Amino acid sequence: SSASRSGLLSQRGASQVAPGHAASWVRLTAVATTRDEGIDEPSSAAKRILEQAVAAGFETLVKAQEGIWARRWHDTDIAIDGPARDQMMIRFGIFSLLQVAPFHADTLSIPARCYAYNRYNGLYFWDGEIFLLPFYQFCAPPVARNLLSFRCRTLPGARRNAALLGAEGAIFPWQGDADFGEEQAPWGLHKYLWHQNADIIYAFDQYARATGNEAFLCNEGLEVLAETARFWVSQLQRGDDGLYHLEATVGPDEAEEHGPDNGYTSLMARRSLEISNRWWNCAMDKTPGAADLAAAKLGLIDGEVDEWASLAGKVSIPEVPGCAGVPLQDAFFLSRKPADISNMTVEEYWKKRGEVQVIKQADIVLAMYLLEDRFTKEEIRRGYEFYEPKTLHVSSLSYNTHAIVAAIIGKPHDAYDYFRKAAGLDLDNLRDATKDGLHAAALGAVWQMAIPGFMGMRVREDHLAFEPALPDAWKEIRFPIQYHGWHLRFAVGGGRYRIDVSGEGRPGAMLKIGGASWALDAGPTIEGRYRP
Repeated sequence: SSASRSGLLSQRGASQVAPGHAASWVRLTAVATTRDEGIDEPSSAAKRILEQAVAAGFETLVKAQEGIWARRWHDTDIAIDGPARDQMMIRFGIFSLLQVAPFHADTLSIPARCYAYNRYNGLYFWDGEIFLLPFYQFCAPPVARNLLSFRCRTLPGARRNAALLGAEGAIFPWQGDADFGEEQAPWGLHKYLWHQNADIIYAFDQYARATGNEAFLCNEGLEVLAETARFWVSQLQRGDDGLYHLEATVGPDEAEEHGPDNGYTSLMARRSLEISNRWWNCAMDKTPGAADLAAAKLGLIDGEVDEWASLAGKVSIPEVPGCAGVPLQDAFFLSRKPADISNMTVEEYWKKRGEVQVIKQADIVLAMYLLEDRFTKEEIRRGYEFYEPKTLHVSSLSYNTHAIVAAIIGKPHDAYDYFRKAAGLDLDNLRDATKDGLHAAALGAVWQMAIPGFMGMRVREDHLAFEPALPDAWKEIRFPIQYHGWHLRFAVGGGRYRIDVSGEGRPGAMLKIGGASWALDAGPTIEGRYRP
């Protein structure tokens, strides 16, 4: 029945209960929206769902719910022989990711603060592609597909964003919604905050490599690949040095001063152009019909795809003087005073950030992790050691990135320390921000710290690689992933590994671990040793 106040619903009931007896109430609720696949009239759909639920009965519904969650945990759970707190944090992160995942539709994404809209109004950020998608593409590939398909659906809004800038192609919003796909960010950020375009394309590529679903990129993804590349081409300006520069951009720290040659954005734009070139060439070779149709629709001209690769090789990436191979964060950083930030508060940070060398969050360190194949391990170590003492970790995306990179470069104590801070970000309320909702990306990064971090998992061009380096506190880790259609269950610890292989995946799919290479279709069990 309608409540007394407009806009609210309520139900009332009464019963007499004799002493020593119990009464049970079963309340059934159905939620349906037009964003759910196949639903045009939510009210009638919700009524139909309720009628089916009443007919099924409570016990049947509970059993079905238990079955769904049992299957989801089977495909995602990480179990460790280690501190109970670490285990709890990992499972809380996984549960949260399962709770917010769009299993049912590709017409929506995952809000930055999960279901609490006290901050960011339920909008979607680049966090989804960089920090959430890796979990889904390895543990729930249909969800990963939905998240990327959502970006394809919102391409018209991204085109309108580019038009507002007088640019070509499309620029996806830094802060976007499910209805229009246009930029919702304040402060005129759309004029120079563009790295999300490259982050999304990076995720497209990672998804195809992890799942083997090349058809998605060679069909639905072609327009996104082309239009984002066109945006970068229209914004890159040739300098007197013969290189191409992004003149006014900013990286993951959106409040930083924007200017020329931002390191993170330039690095990711270069990779984005390379990815678009690669997959368009792949489509023209493997699915020429789809490529021809997309090219005609877009008005793609001869030589345009080749131009993306040519420009990518000439993007300006300045380096830190004296740190060979380490990209410079931006044009302003070194002009500021060096400072000891070990005791700096967040309030002091906001006052002094333009005066001293202090960084809000992982920026170049994040780029070197994402683009690890472009750097030597020594260059990544130099980058970490240069930027880490200057980073205050104000963002929820910083502790976790440093944990992963510390694991890469052989700093196990740093890695584990950052893991515990990052995993406890919300439950420990480290930034007094939990009241505004959970940090979805930080929860996704808990899985990343465990698997890409401590297990050293990387998606390579033609194989899946692992370099285990578990924390001393963890004796063993057990987890499932999916790769190219194969279902893999790992048990790793103490210098030994066992991998149970099931499913029917791509023939010839390869896995490398502990210096050994394995074909996944060679047998149901893989066992070996690695150097801990």
